[in-house]
Amino acid sequence: DLAEARVVVVAGAGAGSRDGVARIAAAAERMGAAFGVTRPVAMNAWAPMERLIGVSGTRVAPTLAIVAGASGAPAFLWGIERARVIVAVNSDEHAAIVHEADAVAVGDGVTVVEALAELVAPPPDHD
Repeated sequence: DLAEARVVVVAGAGAGSRDGVARIAAAAERMGAAFGVTRPVAMNAWAPMERLIGVSGTRVAPTLAIVAGASGAPAFLWGIERARVIVAVNSDEHAAIVHEADAVAVGDGVTVVEALAELVAPPPDHD
């Protein structure tokens, strides 16, 4: 699903823990987005290797890539450079990903992505 996804949400090591990554993955699901991770996240076993985006994983070309807590290493950037729009969410305003992004939110990646999911997720079905 990563290679064909129109919207991809990516968790980087800045998510801080397996729990932070899981929270970003849940937010991506609520948004109807595919979920990917950077190499440090996969190497820490915070998410499965098949979610890896970058030279060692999948190269994506979504309409929108939301990247939360990733530094922006060149091997990762190769994996997302075909995205039409890249949004970086990072607590470090000087991170390399910030300079590659079309839009930037400076803040905690987990918190910002969860708030974004609340704004864009479709409302639950009510019978």
